[in-house]
Amino acid sequence: MLDMSLSTVTITVLRDGTPTQDRYGNDVPGPATETDVAGCMVLPPGGQMATSTEDTNGRDLVVIVRTLFAPPTADIRATDRVRHDGVTYQVVGDPARYPGRLAHLEVQLKRWEG
Repeated sequence: MLDMSLSTVTITVLRDGTPTQDRYGNDVPGPATETDVAGCMVLPPGGQMATSTEDTNGRDLVVIVRTLFAPPTADIRATDRVRHDGVTYQVVGDPARYPGRLAHLEVQLKRWEG
């Protein structure tokens, strides 16, 4: 059971702005908007540190996965990024809304290093 009273973290949602065009006529994302969301928790999935390493062309690629628990009213989309503790993660898939007494939004996050 999720104890939302432990949700004391504030995260920042980064959402690309209205697309503009570069000098070659290509659409590029506009400046990102930043929105703080209080009352969150960011945890490794299943309580584990969920990290994997791959060797890609002589480079190590580290993938870090986290689960974000946010208030049910949080506006977080599959195309957003989330900054937590100075680190930016990509939202993976559609956030899941859970109703009821323990209503919350659950979001899978991933980042890559290397």
